[in-house]
Amino acid sequence: LTRHLLPASLALLLLSSDLRSIAALGPRALLAMAAASVGISAGVVLSFVVFGSRLGGEAWKTFAAICGTWIGGSANLLAVGTALGLSPESQGIAILVDTVVGYSWMGILIALAARQPRLDRFFRADRAEVEAIGERVRARFERDRRPTTVPDATLLVGFALVFSVAAMSLGRLLPPVGNVLTPFSWGILILTTGGLLLSLTPLARYDGAGASSLGYAAFYLLLASVGAQADLEKIVSQPLWIAAGVLVIAVHAVLLLLALRLLRAPAFFFGAA
Repeated sequence: LTRHLLPASLALLLLSSDLRSIAALGPRALLAMAAASVGISAGVVLSFVVFGSRLGGEAWKTFAAICGTWIGGSANLLAVGTALGLSPESQGIAILVDTVVGYSWMGILIALAARQPRLDRFFRADRAEVEAIGERVRARFERDRRPTTVPDATLLVGFALVFSVAAMSLGRLLPPVGNVLTPFSWGILILTTGGLLLSLTPLARYDGAGASSLGYAAFYLLLASVGAQADLEKIVSQPLWIAAGVLVIAVHAVLLLLALRLLRAPAFFFGAA
């Protein structure tokens, strides 16, 4: 499932990227996202320095998977973990940290949503930008959305399989670099780059016909397959991982707050980023 369904699900999910619409969000939104990613990366490095020696030989791979999921979502956790040869137990630990720490942080952000005016005063921000972005996103979603038909689903599944097999085959032709750029890693990089480029073509309109839904359906099967292989006793006996995750989020939050203060960006960007 991981080797074959993961690339196919990524291919479908990437069709909805729509780089033109992302660029149209404006420089402050993009800089906020960049600051969030830098904060997660810096937090992962610091947390590995602090805790890594006490978390086992696979700690660097697990931290890499956590970095992937907190920058780009759970599909990236599996992509990075699989590319690095992360064991099912360590993937389970990464999912546990993502769930406990990540969703606790999300709960705090949801609680802060009611205090956006106060945060906007702190950031010295103008909320008009948020309303304009919301209108553009809604307009695009309504334009492309339509019921999924059998021809649509058949085309999407065929595209995902052919595209992912082609990317993985090209990856096997490239030389491995250390323990990081394996043939599978090369394949994922080729697939990701190609998928982003295809999101600029008319194929992107198939997201409105269910590309993302099919991609997520495949992805949920992947999560179940990882969980089925993990040893729960080994996962819950790792309390240090929770502390490591909290440190990552703390660094991320501090750097993001500083960046938004400098950008005078709305609090909405804090929650989204």
